[in-house]
Amino acid sequence: MVRLLDLSTLGVRIEHAKPLHEGVVCHVDLPPNLGRASLTGQVVWTRPHKREPTVEGDTRLAYQSGLIFIRLSPEQQAKLADALYILKTEE
Repeated sequence: MVRLLDLSTLGVRIEHAKPLHEGVVCHVDLPPNLGRASLTGQVVWTRPHKREPTVEGDTRLAYQSGLIFIRLSPEQQAKLADALYILKTEE
């Protein structure tokens, strides 16, 4: 599971279960409440963030990564602008 923590015109910060490698290109799928868009991002950094309990009673390490958006089409840029507007109006 990936959790969206921050969204900007330049990229995202996410939380996830396994480390990502710098330079990896992946899709960032925005949730339905933000307009359901798929954007292309590239991992800039990743680092351990916190330990979380598991259902089995153990703990696992959670990671955070920063991704920058790359090669966004005009349609993707418009969807991103819409998502940012939604977030701004919810504040």
